[in-house]
Amino acid sequence: VAQPPPERMITTAILPSLVTALAAPQPAPIPLTFEPRRAYPSRALYAPVQDDSEGYDFSYTFAELGLTSTDIDGLAEDADTYYLAASLGLGIFQIVASYENTDLDIGDSSSDTLRLGAGAHFSLTPRVDLQGDISWLYSDASSNFANLNDSSNGYEVRGGLRWMALPWNGGGLELAGNILYRDLETAFASEEDQFGWEAQARVHLLKLLSVGGSYIQRADDEQYLFNARVSF
Repeated sequence: VAQPPPERMITTAILPSLVTALAAPQPAPIPLTFEPRRAYPSRALYAPVQDDSEGYDFSYTFAELGLTSTDIDGLAEDADTYYLAASLGLGIFQIVASYENTDLDIGDSSSDTLRLGAGAHFSLTPRVDLQGDISWLYSDASSNFANLNDSSNGYEVRGGLRWMALPWNGGGLELAGNILYRDLETAFASEEDQFGWEAQARVHLLKLLSVGGSYIQRADDEQYLFNARVSF
């Protein structure tokens, strides 16, 4: 019997298997997964300055302890004041209150002053607030000078801007400026009613703690103020 050529035998043996393999259902391709790239941790930990487009949420609920020294025009001695102040933020409004104790060596004079008022604040830009308040003042003064040994009522108005000039993670450098007007008969000052202005710098060390200093000028009197504040 004659044998078929080798090429025909190979074709006859392989072709049925190839047809069967092509006709069989193919398994679904294995999906490729990619793990997201992790941010380099030190970039978040050590970047000190926020992006300029980010805002800052100023707190209007705080407690503050401070002291001031006032150089009164025409007097050789300065008036030293210790005070405790608080503010309660209620939306765009705030309630303000303070207690001050002032001592003046001349005439063995001292006074206790209470302040209670209300204010409001508005955001002008992500890092600038316009704020102001008006307060009722009550002062009880004692002195060897008859015209100071008395109690009186008055008021104070202030308003200005708060600017977070240099924010960083958990804090920042805040600058502020205010226009002031006070009318209080028994205040230790060169005049009963005084217009003035204030320049302030505050360093926010942590989210809750900050320290600040101010220069205040009312009429011809100069005042230096230092405080520590806990914000909530």
